[in-house]
Amino acid sequence: MAKFQLNSGTLPQVSGGRPQRVRIGSISVFALVVIISLAVLAVLSLSTANASLVMSQRQAQAMTELYLDERAAQEFVAGTDALLAEARSAGSADDAGQEGIRAVQGAIDKLCADARAAAGGKVRASASVDGQQITAEFACDNGRLLNIVLVVRDNGTYRVDKWKMTAVQNEEPPEGQLLIVD
Repeated sequence: MAKFQLNSGTLPQVSGGRPQRVRIGSISVFALVVIISLAVLAVLSLSTANASLVMSQRQAQAMTELYLDERAAQEFVAGTDALLAEARSAGSADDAGQEGIRAVQGAIDKLCADARAAAGGKVRASASVDGQQITAEFACDNGRLLNIVLVVRDNGTYRVDKWKMTAVQNEEPPEGQLLIVD
């Protein structure tokens, strides 16, 4: 049986007079490596989860703005279509296009207001008529922009020449984070 001295400030002595050494076995070293590895993986997991949360929030905001722009544009086109349909039913087939253009030009502010209302007031809408073309632009605050161009034919029908969504990055990254462009 080995006898040890307690609280003497010296290494414990074994009965043979040699100090007892602490032995770290291979299992202890392996356990230490596993614990350190698990701690590193936990930190990486947390940082990845945070980055995924930020990206999913940005994606959700981008999709919300895209749908708001689309909703406003669809409302604008529906109103334009209704005005052109009235012109087709009221006038001759040859003059329906010009009558429809005049009707749209007279109601352009109301069409834009209806488009803004359809998007809950979160979209800026502007439109203009130039000859046979009706051009409209729908924009959200964070840089999503939808441009449409409708061309009115002589018979009062129309075709969609342009329906283009663009995004402008105007957001500064929070302090200490990278700027991630969609």
